[in-house]
Amino acid sequence: MKILTSLFLLLFFINPALAQTDCPIGMVNDAAPGNCGSYVDKDKNNLCDLSEIEVPTAEKTTKLSEEEFKKRTVSEIAKIYNISAEEYARELGLFLKIIVKTSDSMAVLHDENALCATVAAGIAANIKADSPPATEPILSADEAKKVITPKYNFFPVLFVLLIAYLITYILALKKTISFLTQQRIWNLALTLFFLASGISGILLVIRINYGIMVNWPFDLLMLHVETGIAMAIISFFHLAWHWWYYACMLKRKAKKECDARENNL
Repeated sequence: MKILTSLFLLLFFINPALAQTDCPIGMVNDAAPGNCGSYVDKDKNNLCDLSEIEVPTAEKTTKLSEEEFKKRTVSEIAKIYNISAEEYARELGLFLKIIVKTSDSMAVLHDENALCATVAAGIAANIKADSPPATEPILSADEAKKVITPKYNFFPVLFVLLIAYLITYILALKKTISFLTQQRIWNLALTLFFLASGISGILLVIRINYGIMVNWPFDLLMLHVETGIAMAIISFFHLAWHWWYYACMLKRKAKKECDARENNL
């Protein structure tokens, strides 16, 4: 059972990436987690390196990775590009359609408004070069949508969990494991995903509300959403197991029948 559990966790968390010289499916600025198994993001800007295009700017400026951007505030980025912090905050606000202050954290703008380093750098470079304001699209509408729209693995997570559940169910039918052991496996899985989703949610609140930044080796928001998806799916497994419990509460079935089922748990 330890081997089965390890394989399940390995399949869920690993996203294979194959080395290629350019995008094998012709995508442009393919956003994380990517549309194929070749996704690779060495500069950690949430865009596949194989499909990435440069945002047009009047001159080349200092390039910062997504993680380096997220460690800084709006005014600190403005200082790096030698531009007015107030103007940079105004142009960011116009682009995101929110009010941005010079003291705002880039990590908060990234997590709450999906502002990536590529777009933020383009806005700064346009200001520096006295180009048209950043309210004009830096990318085409389709390209911008790919950059700022996060993608989450709902169907892959659903399929992996369904297959894993089917495997444990078959093992229980064949009496390789007991049905009690099967339920314990999924109770443990639910607990682990609940803890991962809950703890990552608390860390996001601490980052957004209090500006406490920690350079995690993974995307905290992605982890929070993916584990939340897994937790919700497994919750439906539990609803299927204990439907009678809720039926007893809603339909007020005979007390003896409900008590008998509870005693058999």
